Amino acid sequence: MASFNTNQKKILVVGAADSCLGIIKTIKRLGYLAVVIATNEDMPAKSIADYYQVVEDGDVDAVVSFCKKIGIDAIVPTPVDRTLLWMAKVAEKLNHIFLAVDAVENFRNKYQMKICLQEAGIKCAKGFLATKDNFSSLLLKNYTFPLIVKPVDAYASRGVVKVNNLTELELYMNEASSFSSNGQIVIEEFIDGREFNAEGVCYNGIVEIYAIVEKIRDPFPRTIEMGHIVPPDITENEEKIILETITKGVLALGMKNGAFNAEIKLYNNQGFVIEINGRLAGDFIISHLLKPTTGQDMEEALVNISLGLQPEKAKRNYIKFGMISFFNLPAGRKIKEIKDFNHLHKNPDIIWAHLFFKKGDIIPEVLHMGHRSGFVIVTANNRTQLFQFADKIKNELIQSISFC
Repeated sequence: MASFNTNQKKILVVGAADSCLGIIKTIKRLGYLAVVIATNEDMPAKSIADYYQVVEDGDVDAVVSFCKKIGIDAIVPTPVDRTLLWMAKVAEKLNHIFLAVDAVENFRNKYQMKICLQEAGIKCAKGFLATKDNFSSLLLKNYTFPLIVKPVDAYASRGVVKVNNLTELELYMNEASSFSSNGQIVIEEFIDGREFNAEGVCYNGIVEIYAIVEKIRDPFPRTIEMGHIVPPDITENEEKIILETITKGVLALGMKNGAFNAEIKLYNNQGFVIEINGRLAGDFIISHLLKPTTGQDMEEALVNISLGLQPEKAKRNYIKFGMISFFNLPAGRKIKEIKDFNHLHKNPDIIWAHLFFKKGDIIPEVLHMGHRSGFVIVTANNRTQLFQFADKIKNELIQSISFC
């Protein structure tokens, strides 16, 4: 193992996928050492980690043993739901600042989350817990279609579908159940309206929301996110509703220290919480969109929190318009060739252009966000230019691909 300055603090990251690279790079940029836990030897973070340890998925004791051996000073969350409880248990055993173990279920279990929000007087969709085996149409006596069916604890829109009648509900319950860790599903009323994210951190019970992000979704019945826009097109009053609702919701779910990605809909001048995730947002929102559009670094704030340092106060003073725009290639087509498109990154307003698939891959039907084909992240001086520029760069990227 390489030798390091013994005065450098070591910060633990449980996760080594692409989604974790942003927080790892921030740790290193701030002058700390990145201690990365992976579940296999060949993960993207291996090349930049200062310490890289492979352990079995979910093995708390192995991580704790390794951390005690090398000595770590903090642990930070990543944009991954599945490992949240694993990280919380490690943090508890090592006595580090993190989301408490007993609060994790409030963020991971969508039905338990709903109960917590309702008990705190926070508006959210009315719903109930079921399984495909114990479901009866009698459970719908207080509900009207359309409804939403979703797994109790999945992520990235897996198994989340809008249904318009009983036949559709019974059909999609099987899919939702397959993505649930215990087979349980949530059936809830459909809330109309525009949808937004609120991205922030919590330190000693004080909530800082660094950005409100406007969402673009594919048409129903799926709930697949196809874009994120900063700043959002909202009024001052709508911003106030979002800030107040999400701040209250984060605290109601039991967060005192950590990061959150909250989803909320605005309808009839009211805010309805869709869900609140107790971790960084996915889709590279935090690592690639927020800093060039807000001038603030939420990942740096999170590293500071993990070390017991006060994070920067949120300003929400947007300095540029920014957008993550996803695209989908034709399902069933096989990629024959991909021409080099790295020249796109020479433009400073193109933060990232990326394709998820490679030569020889067959494009899948898009059933959840893990099936999307690629994205571009761009900035511009106004909203109109932003949409035009994103479409132009997406088209250039797509034209670099040929199919068999």
